[in-house]
Amino acid sequence: MKIVIPTYARPDGQIDILENGWIPENYYHNVYVCIRNSMTEYDRYQHLEKKVNLVPLDLPMISGIPEKRDAICRHFAGEKIWMCDDDIKIVSTYLRDDKGYIIKDKTLSEKSFYELISMATGLLEEMPFGVVNTGFFPHDKKKHPIALNRWGAFNSFINLGKLTADDLGYTRVKYYEDIAAWLSAIDKGYNNFSLFKWLLIIGKEKAGGNVAARNEETMEEASKVLHSLYPDHIKLQDKARDKKNNRRVYLKVMPKGVPKNLVDIDK
Repeated sequence: MKIVIPTYARPDGQIDILENGWIPENYYHNVYVCIRNSMTEYDRYQHLEKKVNLVPLDLPMISGIPEKRDAICRHFAGEKIWMCDDDIKIVSTYLRDDKGYIIKDKTLSEKSFYELISMATGLLEEMPFGVVNTGFFPHDKKKHPIALNRWGAFNSFINLGKLTADDLGYTRVKYYEDIAAWLSAIDKGYNNFSLFKWLLIIGKEKAGGNVAARNEETMEEASKVLHSLYPDHIKLQDKARDKKNNRRVYLKVMPKGVPKNLVDIDK
């Protein structure tokens, strides 16, 4: 399983995913940092070649994270990958409140990391798309470490031997492209898995990435586009007024026609 990390214009080429210690150094040979094929980006990130693999990708002049994810899937066609945003951290969850929501976590051990990799690799044989839980859903991971068709973001396990870049269709949207790909796999007739034995923590927003282009207006427009592509699975709902007293909408992901049951496994 290759860990593939798209990144762009991070200050001094520093990416949190390699700084926060959850990926063991003895796995760095399977880590691939994917950048735009340009001298500016190479100069920014070349110091990472001392410990991980650096992959320059040819991208359109005007492109964003959807185009980079698409290029990654084409570059690693036929392989199993775990595509991770460059600012995430994976931890082991172990304490939830009486409603099942996470209230405490602990650092991911090397043993737990390899258990995660092994479990995801095996699941990809049957279900070619999955995620680590981002904490959106209450869940008792001691009883059910896996759930079916619970959407997630900021990371994706993909079996590119079963799903192609064209199947996933990242470039159909400007944002929420990870949700679009997840729904594409469902529309292809596959169940997707979500690992609840671990938890993804989203990094703090900082310069670089797609921060400059992302705002409430662009995200609202992306919500509407995603709804137009998947009207059976996506609902638009009013959100509280913003600072300018404008109404905003947000998307609610409610896939229809697929099981959302928990999965009992002896792990």
